[in-house]
Amino acid sequence: MKNLKTILLLAVALPLGALAQQNFIYSGIARDAQGSPLAQSSIGIEISILQDSLTGANKYTETHQVSTDPFGVFSLEVGAGALQSGAYSSIDWSGANRYIKVALDATGGSNYIDSYTTQIYRVPTATHSLKADTAMFVQNLPAYLLQDTSATNELQLLEVVGDSLNISNGNAVKLPSNNSLIYTNDGF
Repeated sequence: MKNLKTILLLAVALPLGALAQQNFIYSGIARDAQGSPLAQSSIGIEISILQDSLTGANKYTETHQVSTDPFGVFSLEVGAGALQSGAYSSIDWSGANRYIKVALDATGGSNYIDSYTTQIYRVPTATHSLKADTAMFVQNLPAYLLQDTSATNELQLLEVVGDSLNISNGNAVKLPSNNSLIYTNDGF
């Protein structure tokens, strides 16, 4: 029964991990005007997402209060800050290029000074796949994959019996007892 609970837990947890994450992690090094790292400091960061160019339309802005490490390094989660304008969930990642603009207040307040702006490459753009309207038909598949048109026979019944995981149609997997895994196609 313990093995069955573990298998069911994995069956539920694995698909959840496969969901695309909307937010993403941003890390940087905070420096003062002379270029020295702001070590062990509380700083204010303003993040903006711009459309099309380094000076494009501002689609979203949020702020964060973060602490730096001994080297001035900080991390934050874009999409989880204090909302200033726009809606992160409504950013259309499918079309034009997106840019991230970072502004800093070295005193931890909200008197932000623009630090830099750079293009975002492929990180949240993958979230567009959550909204994809169509899928392309894959051509040149092997004939045996095209012959099965049933939508119901892909279901498998799983049952733990002793040290085996029995699968529909007489297939079974012997559960490891000494870190070995043996697959049989004939029931055992």
